[in-house]
Amino acid sequence: MEDTGPGSTPGLRLRVEGLVVAERRRARLLAYDHRPVDGPRPLAWLTGRAVRHAHWAPWECVAAHQRPTALGERGTVRLNKTLDQLTPLARAHQEWHR
Repeated sequence: MEDTGPGSTPGLRLRVEGLVVAERRRARLLAYDHRPVDGPRPLAWLTGRAVRHAHWAPWECVAAHQRPTALGERGTVRLNKTLDQLTPLARAHQEWHR
């Protein structure tokens, strides 16, 4: 989320509000997991299929995280909820766009 705050330097800051958790890597590679796609119709269908197993984890669900040791390496994120306790991404999209 873009954010400005009191006492911040002029311009925008970015704030992490949560993570998209996907069981399959393919869902992340399309990069459409951060917003719903309305069209064109074939693209909307493909992206909907790609993220159908993705879930939204608000930042409060992050119990711990470890940065990668080098650029391009993987870091580690531990959540305090299981996958079935997280909100499906499609439902999160609906709630955000009310």
